[in-house]
Amino acid sequence: MVDLSKEAALLGTIIGTFVATVIACLANVYVILPFYGNLYRWPMEEIITMTKSANPYVNSVARLVIIGIARLISLKMASLACWLRCL
Repeated sequence: MVDLSKEAALLGTIIGTFVATVIACLANVYVILPFYGNLYRWPMEEIITMTKSANPYVNSVARLVIIGIARLISLKMASLACWLRCL
């Protein structure tokens, strides 16, 4: 039997947002950023330097992903969950 309570929906939304954020961060670190670096022939250090000029807290790939990507993915997933809740 499926539990259709509001608590279960909220828990599912939180877990889903967390899992999607973690997967997207790993994909960015190991697939997407290296792909674009190779495509445009930019070393990762140059990408970090360019990003650091806009945000001084970025000094590594991990921080780039956490500061620049994870926040946006979490916001997107949470807004999507709220939008789906309204349907």
